[in-house]
Amino acid sequence: MPEIRTARLSLGAVGNGQVEVDGREVRGVRSLIVKSAVGESPTLVLNLLLHELEVDGRLQVEVPKEVQETLIALGWTPPGD
Repeated sequence: MPEIRTARLSLGAVGNGQVEVDGREVRGVRSLIVKSAVGESPTLVLNLLLHELEVDGRLQVEVPKEVQETLIALGWTPPGD
C-alpha cells in the first residue's frame, strides 16, 4: 500500500499554479487529478513532464497500459517485477 503524503495545491484559473508534496515543490506538473471515495484516503495523480522531473528519494512509478504498449511497439523492454 502506498505511503500517505501531505500535498498542497495552489491552482490558478488559467491552468497555472503550484504543487507541493511533503513541503517540497513538484516541478514539471502537466496536469493533476484528485480522486476520492467514501471510506478511502484521497489520491492525488500527477502527470509530469519527464524532462523537468527531479526526484530526491524513492517513488513508485506507474506507466499506463496504453503508454506501455506504445513504448513496447517502439522497442522498449519493460523491467521485471
